[in-house]
Amino acid sequence: MLWGANQPRSRKGASMPRTAVASAFDALDNHARALRVESAPDLFARNPLRFQEFSVPLDDFLFDFSKHKITRETIALLVALAEARDLEGRRAALFAGEPVNNTEGRAAMHMGLRDFSNKPIIVQGVDFRREIEATRERVFAFARDIRAGAILGAGDKPFTDIVNIGIGGSDLGPAMAARALSPYRGAGPRTHFVANVDGADLSDTLEPLDLSRTLFIVSSKAFTTQETMANAASARARIGSADAIRCGRRSDLLWRSRSDPIISRNFCAAASTSTRIFARPRSIETSPR
Repeated sequence: MLWGANQPRSRKGASMPRTAVASAFDALDNHARALRVESAPDLFARNPLRFQEFSVPLDDFLFDFSKHKITRETIALLVALAEARDLEGRRAALFAGEPVNNTEGRAAMHMGLRDFSNKPIIVQGVDFRREIEATRERVFAFARDIRAGAILGAGDKPFTDIVNIGIGGSDLGPAMAARALSPYRGAGPRTHFVANVDGADLSDTLEPLDLSRTLFIVSSKAFTTQETMANAASARARIGSADAIRCGRRSDLLWRSRSDPIISRNFCAAASTSTRIFARPRSIETSPR
Protein backbone atom coordinates (compact mmCIF):
# COMPACT_ATOMS: atom_id res chain seq x y z
CA MET A 1 0.00 0.00 0.00
CA LEU A 2 1.28 3.47 -0.81
CA TRP A 3 2.56 5.54 2.08
CA GLY A 4 -0.04 8.01 3.21
CA ALA A 5 -2.84 6.19 1.42
CA ASN A 6 -4.62 5.22 4.62
CA GLN A 7 -7.59 7.28 5.59
CA PRO A 8 -6.56 9.68 8.40
CA ARG A 9 -7.98 8.87 11.82
CA SER A 10 -8.36 10.73 15.06
CA ARG A 11 -6.68 9.65 18.29
CA LYS A 12 -9.79 7.67 19.24
CA GLY A 13 -9.65 5.75 15.95
CA ALA A 14 -12.71 7.37 14.39
CA SER A 15 -12.44 8.28 10.74
CA MET A 16 -11.71 11.91 10.04
CA PRO A 17 -13.22 13.69 7.03
CA ARG A 18 -11.55 12.53 3.84
CA THR A 19 -9.25 15.03 2.17
CA ALA A 20 -8.17 15.54 -1.40
CA VAL A 21 -4.73 14.22 -0.47
CA ALA A 22 -6.12 11.00 0.97
CA SER A 23 -8.32 10.54 -2.08
CA ALA A 24 -5.33 11.08 -4.38
CA PHE A 25 -3.30 8.49 -2.50
CA ASP A 26 -6.17 6.01 -2.65
CA ALA A 27 -6.49 6.50 -6.40
CA LEU A 28 -2.77 5.86 -6.84
CA ASP A 29 -2.94 2.81 -4.60
CA ASN A 30 -5.76 1.29 -6.64
CA HIS A 31 -3.94 2.10 -9.86
CA ALA A 32 -0.73 0.48 -8.59
CA ARG A 33 -2.63 -2.70 -7.73
CA ALA A 34 -4.01 -2.84 -11.27
CA LEU A 35 -0.54 -2.41 -12.77
CA ARG A 36 0.92 -5.35 -10.86
CA VAL A 37 -0.34 -7.80 -13.45
CA GLU A 38 1.22 -5.82 -16.29
CA SER A 39 4.69 -6.38 -17.71
CA ALA A 40 6.98 -3.96 -19.52
CA PRO A 41 6.84 -5.98 -22.78
CA ASP A 42 3.02 -5.86 -22.66
CA LEU A 43 3.05 -2.10 -22.20
CA PHE A 44 5.40 -1.64 -25.16
CA ALA A 45 3.35 -4.02 -27.32
CA ARG A 46 0.17 -2.00 -26.73
CA ASN A 47 1.87 1.33 -27.39
CA PRO A 48 4.55 1.46 -30.11
CA LEU A 49 5.26 5.10 -29.19
CA ARG A 50 5.84 4.31 -25.53
CA PHE A 51 9.53 5.30 -25.56
CA GLN A 52 8.78 8.69 -27.12
CA GLU A 53 5.95 9.34 -24.67
CA PHE A 54 7.85 8.30 -21.55
CA SER A 55 11.30 9.77 -22.06
CA VAL A 56 12.60 13.32 -21.75
CA PRO A 57 15.75 14.57 -23.53
CA LEU A 58 17.70 17.56 -22.22
CA ASP A 59 20.82 18.55 -24.13
CA ASP A 60 22.97 15.41 -24.05
CA PHE A 61 21.01 13.82 -21.20
CA LEU A 62 18.14 11.37 -21.60
CA PHE A 63 15.68 10.51 -18.83
CA ASP A 64 14.04 7.27 -19.94
CA PHE A 65 11.27 5.99 -17.68
CA SER A 66 9.45 4.00 -20.37
CA LYS A 67 10.50 0.67 -18.85
CA HIS A 68 8.78 1.43 -15.56
CA LYS A 69 5.24 0.27 -14.89
CA ILE A 70 3.74 3.63 -15.71
CA THR A 71 0.97 4.79 -18.03
CA ARG A 72 -0.67 8.06 -18.98
CA GLU A 73 -3.14 7.44 -16.17
CA THR A 74 -0.23 7.12 -13.74
CA ILE A 75 1.05 10.54 -14.77
CA ALA A 76 -2.41 12.07 -14.39
CA LEU A 77 -2.81 10.57 -10.91
CA LEU A 78 0.62 11.78 -9.83
CA VAL A 79 -0.20 15.27 -11.06
CA ALA A 80 -3.48 15.14 -9.12
CA LEU A 81 -1.56 14.21 -5.96
CA ALA A 82 0.91 17.05 -6.53
CA GLU A 83 -1.97 19.49 -6.93
CA ALA A 84 -3.67 18.17 -3.80
CA ARG A 85 -0.46 18.70 -1.84
CA ASP A 86 -0.06 22.21 -3.32
CA LEU A 87 3.30 21.35 -4.81
CA GLU A 88 3.32 24.50 -6.93
CA GLY A 89 2.68 26.67 -3.89
CA ARG A 90 5.43 24.96 -1.91
CA ARG A 91 7.81 25.28 -4.86
CA ALA A 92 7.00 28.99 -5.15
CA ALA A 93 7.72 29.44 -1.44
CA LEU A 94 11.06 27.67 -1.88
CA PHE A 95 12.17 29.94 -4.72
CA ALA A 96 10.83 33.03 -2.96
CA GLY A 97 13.23 32.46 -0.06
CA GLU A 98 10.55 31.71 2.50
CA PRO A 99 11.62 29.68 5.59
CA VAL A 100 10.63 26.28 4.20
CA ASN A 101 13.23 24.51 6.35
CA ASN A 102 10.95 23.94 9.32
CA THR A 103 13.54 22.32 11.57
CA GLU A 104 15.93 25.29 11.33
CA GLY A 105 13.39 27.99 10.55
CA ARG A 106 15.18 29.32 7.49
CA ALA A 107 15.16 29.33 3.72
CA ALA A 108 16.69 26.59 1.59
CA MET A 109 18.24 28.33 -1.40
CA HIS A 110 20.70 25.65 -2.49
CA MET A 111 19.69 26.20 -6.12
CA GLY A 112 21.18 29.68 -5.88
CA LEU A 113 24.65 28.16 -5.86
CA ARG A 114 23.93 26.53 -9.21
CA ASP A 115 22.27 29.56 -10.80
CA PHE A 116 24.64 31.24 -13.25
CA SER A 117 22.13 33.82 -14.45
CA ASN A 118 22.07 37.47 -13.45
CA LYS A 119 18.69 37.30 -11.74
CA PRO A 120 18.50 38.53 -8.14
CA ILE A 121 18.36 35.86 -5.43
CA ILE A 122 16.27 37.40 -2.69
CA VAL A 123 16.09 36.03 0.85
CA GLN A 124 14.22 38.16 3.36
CA GLY A 125 14.64 41.23 1.19
CA VAL A 126 18.40 40.79 0.66
CA ASP A 127 19.94 39.96 -2.72
CA PHE A 128 22.60 37.29 -2.23
CA ARG A 129 23.72 37.26 -5.88
CA ARG A 130 27.03 39.05 -5.37
CA GLU A 131 27.92 37.06 -2.26
CA ILE A 132 27.24 33.79 -4.07
CA GLU A 133 29.34 34.79 -7.06
CA ALA A 134 32.23 35.93 -4.87
CA THR A 135 32.14 32.73 -2.83
CA ARG A 136 31.90 30.57 -5.94
CA GLU A 137 34.98 32.29 -7.39
CA ARG A 138 36.92 31.70 -4.16
CA VAL A 139 35.98 28.02 -4.36
CA PHE A 140 37.17 27.84 -7.97
CA ALA A 141 40.41 29.67 -7.10
CA PHE A 142 41.06 27.27 -4.23
CA ALA A 143 40.51 24.26 -6.51
CA ARG A 144 42.74 25.74 -9.21
CA ASP A 145 45.55 26.35 -6.72
CA ILE A 146 45.31 22.79 -5.41
CA ARG A 147 45.49 21.33 -8.92
CA ALA A 148 48.31 23.65 -9.98
CA GLY A 149 50.40 22.88 -6.92
CA ALA A 150 50.26 26.45 -5.63
CA ILE A 151 48.92 25.15 -2.32
CA LEU A 152 51.23 22.61 -0.69
CA GLY A 153 50.86 20.21 2.22
CA ALA A 154 52.95 20.11 5.37
CA GLY A 155 55.67 18.30 3.40
CA ASP A 156 55.94 21.21 0.94
CA LYS A 157 54.80 18.99 -1.93
CA PRO A 158 51.70 19.18 -4.14
CA PHE A 159 48.70 17.11 -3.15
CA THR A 160 48.25 13.78 -4.93
CA ASP A 161 45.08 12.73 -3.10
CA ILE A 162 42.01 14.34 -1.54
CA VAL A 163 39.95 12.58 1.13
CA ASN A 164 36.47 13.88 1.80
CA ILE A 165 35.23 13.09 5.31
CA GLY A 166 31.48 13.45 5.75
CA ILE A 167 28.26 11.52 6.06
CA GLY A 168 24.86 11.64 4.40
CA GLY A 169 24.63 14.51 1.93
CA SER A 170 28.13 15.65 2.90
CA ASP A 171 29.40 12.34 1.51
CA LEU A 172 26.96 11.29 -1.21
CA GLY A 173 26.83 14.68 -2.92
CA PRO A 174 30.59 15.17 -3.37
CA ALA A 175 31.04 11.48 -4.24
CA MET A 176 28.38 11.68 -6.95
CA ALA A 177 29.92 14.81 -8.45
CA ALA A 178 33.44 13.39 -8.38
CA ARG A 179 32.34 10.18 -10.01
CA ALA A 180 30.35 11.98 -12.71
CA LEU A 181 33.27 14.29 -13.52
CA SER A 182 36.03 11.68 -13.21
CA PRO A 183 36.69 11.60 -17.00
CA TYR A 184 37.76 15.25 -16.73
CA ARG A 185 40.09 14.86 -13.73
CA GLY A 186 43.19 14.88 -15.92
CA ALA A 187 46.34 15.09 -13.84
CA GLY A 188 44.51 16.40 -10.78
CA PRO A 189 44.51 14.72 -7.37
CA ARG A 190 42.69 11.43 -6.87
CA THR A 191 39.53 11.63 -4.77
CA HIS A 192 38.46 9.35 -1.93
CA PHE A 193 35.47 9.37 0.41
CA VAL A 194 35.09 8.24 4.01
CA ALA A 195 31.69 8.12 5.72
CA ASN A 196 31.58 5.01 7.88
CA VAL A 197 32.51 5.59 11.50
CA ASP A 198 33.92 2.05 11.54
CA GLY A 199 37.67 2.61 11.63
CA ALA A 200 38.22 0.07 8.86
CA ASP A 201 36.76 2.46 6.28
CA LEU A 202 39.25 5.22 7.07
CA SER A 203 42.14 2.81 7.56
CA ASP A 204 41.61 1.03 4.23
CA THR A 205 41.29 4.35 2.42
CA LEU A 206 44.46 5.85 3.88
CA GLU A 207 46.65 2.76 3.74
CA PRO A 208 47.99 3.25 0.16
CA LEU A 209 48.20 7.06 0.36
CA ASP A 210 51.13 9.36 1.04
CA LEU A 211 49.54 11.24 3.91
CA SER A 212 51.97 14.16 3.63
CA ARG A 213 50.52 14.77 0.17
CA THR A 214 46.89 14.16 1.13
CA LEU A 215 44.38 16.96 1.63
CA PHE A 216 41.49 16.18 3.97
CA ILE A 217 38.21 18.00 3.39
CA VAL A 218 35.92 17.71 6.40
CA SER A 219 32.35 18.28 5.24
CA SER A 220 29.78 19.11 7.87
CA LYS A 221 27.24 21.94 7.75
CA ALA A 222 27.16 22.60 11.48
CA PHE A 223 30.41 20.84 12.41
CA THR A 224 28.66 18.87 15.11
CA THR A 225 28.12 15.54 13.32
CA GLN A 226 29.69 12.99 15.66
CA GLU A 227 30.66 10.46 13.00
CA THR A 228 32.39 13.09 10.88
CA MET A 229 34.20 14.62 13.85
CA ALA A 230 35.37 11.16 14.98
CA ASN A 231 36.74 10.35 11.53
CA ALA A 232 38.44 13.75 11.30
CA ALA A 233 40.13 13.17 14.65
CA SER A 234 41.22 9.71 13.55
CA ALA A 235 42.64 11.06 10.31
CA ARG A 236 44.67 13.69 12.16
CA ALA A 237 45.91 11.09 14.61
CA ARG A 238 46.84 8.80 11.73
CA ILE A 239 49.14 11.44 10.26
CA GLY A 240 50.94 12.01 13.54
CA SER A 241 50.10 11.25 17.15
CA ALA A 242 51.67 14.44 18.50
CA ASP A 243 49.39 17.34 19.29
CA ALA A 244 46.31 15.30 18.35
CA ILE A 245 43.03 16.98 17.58
CA ARG A 246 41.03 18.24 20.50
CA CYS A 247 37.41 17.14 20.49
CA GLY A 248 35.63 19.49 22.84
CA ARG A 249 31.97 20.33 23.09
CA ARG A 250 32.42 22.97 20.36
CA SER A 251 33.90 20.93 17.57
CA ASP A 252 35.01 23.97 15.57
CA LEU A 253 37.96 24.11 17.99
CA LEU A 254 39.41 21.43 15.74
CA TRP A 255 40.27 24.04 13.17
CA ARG A 256 41.63 26.82 15.39
CA SER A 257 45.04 25.21 15.90
CA ARG A 258 46.99 27.38 13.49
CA SER A 259 50.22 26.35 15.25
CA ASP A 260 49.68 22.79 14.05
CA PRO A 261 51.17 22.63 10.53
CA ILE A 262 49.16 19.56 9.63
CA ILE A 263 45.85 21.13 10.58
CA SER A 264 46.68 24.39 8.81
CA ARG A 265 48.09 22.80 5.65
CA ASN A 266 46.57 19.32 5.19
CA PHE A 267 43.04 19.91 6.48
CA CYS A 268 40.28 22.19 5.30
CA ALA A 269 36.56 22.25 5.90
CA ALA A 270 33.34 22.81 4.02
CA ALA A 271 30.93 24.13 6.61
CA SER A 272 28.38 26.80 7.39
CA THR A 273 30.18 29.63 9.14
CA SER A 274 27.21 31.81 9.97
CA THR A 275 23.49 31.68 10.42
CA ARG A 276 22.94 32.89 6.84
CA ILE A 277 21.32 30.53 4.43
CA PHE A 278 24.19 30.02 1.98
CA ALA A 279 26.99 27.75 3.16
CA ARG A 280 30.38 29.36 2.77
CA PRO A 281 33.18 26.78 2.83
CA ARG A 282 35.50 27.42 5.72
CA SER A 283 38.25 25.96 3.55
CA ILE A 284 38.11 29.17 1.54
CA GLU A 285 38.36 31.46 4.55
CA THR A 286 41.22 29.57 6.21
CA SER A 287 42.67 27.70 3.26
CA PRO A 288 45.97 25.91 3.92
CA ARG A 289 48.66 28.08 2.31
